[in-house]
Amino acid sequence: MSLLQFLEGAPDRQAVELLRYHAGWNFALNRSLGDEVFDPSALVYFRRRLVEHHLSAVIFKALLDGLVRAVERRGKQRLDSTQMMGLLRWMSRLEIMRESLRLVLQELEASAAGLARPELWAVWIERYVDNKLDYRSNADALKSKMDQAGRDALELLQWLDAMAQGGPREGRQTQLLRRAFKDNFQVIEQAPRQREAQPPGSLQNPHEPDAQWAAKGEGKPKKVHIGYKVQAAETVQDQPVAKGEPTRSFLTAVLTQPAIASEDAGLEKWRKSKPTWAWTNRRNSMSTPATWMPRNSSRLKARGAS
Repeated sequence: MSLLQFLEGAPDRQAVELLRYHAGWNFALNRSLGDEVFDPSALVYFRRRLVEHHLSAVIFKALLDGLVRAVERRGKQRLDSTQMMGLLRWMSRLEIMRESLRLVLQELEASAAGLARPELWAVWIERYVDNKLDYRSNADALKSKMDQAGRDALELLQWLDAMAQGGPREGRQTQLLRRAFKDNFQVIEQAPRQREAQPPGSLQNPHEPDAQWAAKGEGKPKKVHIGYKVQAAETVQDQPVAKGEPTRSFLTAVLTQPAIASEDAGLEKWRKSKPTWAWTNRRNSMSTPATWMPRNSSRLKARGAS
């Protein structure tokens, strides 16, 4: 009953009503329509007893033990990856710099209170905090604003570097501004010059600094995203299933990695987290998912499939 309630996302009272009138529920629970039902509060007390007696994971453990036995019988697995979009807005390089400057200025308003400010402080506040970027500006104006942001960021960072270790110069937004400046500019003869392109792993949005730009494929099938990479390991069936038959494969691990990480990096991370597994790389070509198989499937342990 609790499993059906979870699948339907039904509160206790609605779950009891479904038990009273839903033919599918009654069939699954070996009941007949019209059989007596219980008070909804019984579900509350049932869940409370499960927690008090440490039995809330009984069903999960039984399922996990069954999956471990299935892995021991099959052994063969494969690792494939997919894109995971970050919950963020795509930003241009100019927007990244301006937003990074806005955030660090707001941070310094609190962390550097009482300190002598640079001469251009009021100008920076007006330029990056009080005003927004005009997207209707032409290309020359946008390039000029980018150059201006680079000069302002360099001067602000030099002011922070002159401070003692710790304090405002170590703030989170200050570190993000350093990263954004390094990604988009290089200092030549003490002046910032825009880079032709951002390096791999560059900052794409200061509100989600771990998200990275990545591309998969080439030509029209090419997929570009900003976010992360999810790598999943699953068992491989020896016998094909008929059309319409549910798969008997299941996931044994899911890893979230930087968007530019390779599948080999995911395999290495999996090896370190699961020392009881010994894998052999059986990748046939770059266009097919990487496939690994344990050298000795009889050695698999329960924690290896958890």
